[in-house]
Amino acid sequence: MNFFCESFYTSLLVILLSTCCHAFIDTSGWVGVEYTPSSASNELWWYNYDQYADQLDKELNQAGGLYGFNALRMFLHPMVYEANSAQLINNMDKFLSTATGHGMRVGFVFFDDCWNHAGANLTNPCQPVKGRHNGCWMASPQDADRDSIARYQPYITDIVTAFKNDNRVLFWEIFNEPNNVGIYSFSLRTAGYGWATSVQPIQPVISCWDDNEATMIVDHHEYDTNFPKWMSAIYSNPAKGAVITEAGSRWYQGYSTDSGSPLMIVQFMSALKELYKQGKVPFVPGVFISWELMVGNSNTRWHWNTPDNTPEPLIPWDAHMFPDLTPISYTELAAIYRYATGYDQFFYFNNFLPSDPQVVINMTTDAFLTIDSNNIWTLEPTVPLDIIGDGIVELTIWPQASKGQFGLWVRVDRTGANGYFVGIDVGANSLWLEKRSTAGSSLLGSFDASKLDCGGISSTGWNMLRVVLEGPKIDVYLNPMWIDTQGPNGTIQSISPRLSVIDTQNTIAPGSVRLITNDASWRVDYVSVLPLYYF
Repeated sequence: MNFFCESFYTSLLVILLSTCCHAFIDTSGWVGVEYTPSSASNELWWYNYDQYADQLDKELNQAGGLYGFNALRMFLHPMVYEANSAQLINNMDKFLSTATGHGMRVGFVFFDDCWNHAGANLTNPCQPVKGRHNGCWMASPQDADRDSIARYQPYITDIVTAFKNDNRVLFWEIFNEPNNVGIYSFSLRTAGYGWATSVQPIQPVISCWDDNEATMIVDHHEYDTNFPKWMSAIYSNPAKGAVITEAGSRWYQGYSTDSGSPLMIVQFMSALKELYKQGKVPFVPGVFISWELMVGNSNTRWHWNTPDNTPEPLIPWDAHMFPDLTPISYTELAAIYRYATGYDQFFYFNNFLPSDPQVVINMTTDAFLTIDSNNIWTLEPTVPLDIIGDGIVELTIWPQASKGQFGLWVRVDRTGANGYFVGIDVGANSLWLEKRSTAGSSLLGSFDASKLDCGGISSTGWNMLRVVLEGPKIDVYLNPMWIDTQGPNGTIQSISPRLSVIDTQNTIAPGSVRLITNDASWRVDYVSVLPLYYF
């Protein structure tokens, strides 16, 4: 029997099964992220599970503890199952124990049409190429293995049966982004849904794209900030509810629009929560933010369209955490944690987005602060002047010209005469730290940013600036990169600040924050101040 005939009969089975009514599944508490270990380049890592065990524990500890993520979306591959089915199921069991130990449940994905349709190899792993987004990610099944539909019934039924009553499993996802070229993928999706539901697991069975005959929940993906379009898809079938299993990426350098950065997504999701309380939307969907947890060998820190050998990005396009377990953005971390847990740890936070939820859901692009040339922006009067002593000050900035200067004052007093001044010169590609007081100014340190792999300070996109204050110690970070974590002989090292100074001479007392521009206007996407214990 060829797969067209098989597909007919399995489709008929699904239609019969689908006549049963499924209770509405509330996904509103799902706040998650995709996960591949940072040192793995694709989903075939399951075959060598034990070599990643320590890494998994450390990375998932941060995901659950720091970010408040309570859900993971994990990709499987039939090649691993066919090589050793018992081993894969055992490894899944071990992974579930690790994930739930850190407060996270897991949704598993069986098939995927994305990226490489040939080249998967269990014993000769693909090596990532600098700049090539998901260059090693393997479609499943591979094109050479698409000889039959029925071949994959044991893959689904054995795995689902093994965990059908396991509360550690959040959902079963049959197919990620099936390709509409040809009918094999959609036939396999339909068949897979029938096989999985016939086992009668306690977990929902879902599938891309959006609402379809092979999903119990609307399964939505979006990589933009056109929120009316999001709303249309999410609420396309209120009886099923929805989950956004891929929710955006950051605004990548060289592009004119935001791809759905984490702070935009959190603002959107928070707006939906408020509208639900007001009875204006029927439910709040679950969400998986910014594709994946780790900046690693999957290379999704680069955009889909970057050519090979592209330098490191100013800020990673995807992911949340570098291999040394440092967050890409402490601001995003705290915002996600606040959304997931309800616990607010900000001393100060401004993302310059509208607060009215009705306005937010009608946004079609990001919003930000623009400070015109030779102007000052300050936290006062909303924040007490003495709040910022020890802590983390973080912001992202985008110079609107190839020349111009930007200044971040921290611990600045009411007169504006005393404080630590972090200066950036985009034309000179330089960073410096001054101590300014009524007694005069002194240079504490400088850094040539042009030597950075990302190119230093750029007018092509957002740049990250972070200042960590601890007593007399001032650390300044500019555009931290994955490459900063790469030590000798494949070791992982901690990201170091671009400037690190200990000012033991009359350390400046707690104060506020000011932003100053000179000779050009600058965009500011967000400003936050967080307690030092975050660092």
